Amino acid sequence: MESKKSIFQTKILESEEKKATNSLSLFPREEYEQVISRLNELKQYNPTKTKLDYRLLQKYEILEVTIEGTTVQKLQKKDTQLRFICAEDVFDVLVAIHRIMGLGGRTSMCKATKEKYANISRDQITLFFQYCEECQLKKSSVRKCVVVKPIVSKSMNSRALVDLIDMQSQPDGKYRFIFNYQDHSTKMICLRALQTKTAEEVAIHLVDIFCDKGALIFFNLTMGENFQIR
Repeated sequence: MESKKSIFQTKILESEEKKATNSLSLFPREEYEQVISRLNELKQYNPTKTKLDYRLLQKYEILEVTIEGTTVQKLQKKDTQLRFICAEDVFDVLVAIHRIMGLGGRTSMCKATKEKYANISRDQITLFFQYCEECQLKKSSVRKCVVVKPIVSKSMNSRALVDLIDMQSQPDGKYRFIFNYQDHSTKMICLRALQTKTAEEVAIHLVDIFCDKGALIFFNLTMGENFQIR
C-alpha cells in the first residue's frame, strides 16, 4: 500500500508542476505548512506584503481543527467550508471516502470530495482507482458464471423439442394452438393443429408422431435412454 501511495503522490505532484504557478493548489506537506506559517505572520505582524502574499490572502484562510484533543491548523478556501490538503494526505483521504461509500465509482467519489475539499480533482480520483488495492482485487477476482452443458444427440429420434404456439388471437375454426415437434438431431419439424393444450390432446399427437417416425423412439422410451421432450 505504501509503495502505491508514494507512486500516486509522485504522479499528482508531477501533474501539479505542469500547471501555471498562480493556479497551484496542491503542495507537499513542507510547502503546505510554509503557507500556513506565512498566513499567520501576515495576520499577526502585518509586514510589507508581496504579490504572492496578496494571492495567499485572496485564496486561503486558516481553519483550526481539533484532532484527538490536539488543535491543528489547516488551509481553507476563503469564504467557503472547503479544505485544502497536502499531497501526502490525498491518497489516505480518498481511501477513507472510498470505503465509506462502499467502494463507489468515480462519479460518486467526485461528488463526495467536492463537498469537503477544494484541491482534489477528477484526474486525481481517476488516478487513484489505478492504485487502489481493493479495486484491483475486485477486478482480478474470478467471476463465477453458470456453465451450460450442451445437449448432444447421437441419433435421429433420440431427443425432441416440443412447443405449443398460441394462436388464440387468430384461430382457424376450432383450432387455437399449433403443436410444434422438432427432432433435436436432424432439426426436422412436425406440426399439428390443436383445439386445446391439455395433456391428453398433446399425448395423442405425440403418439401419432412416434408411430410415424418408426420403432427407434419406442426402443429409446422402453430402454429409458435419452429421449427428452422440452
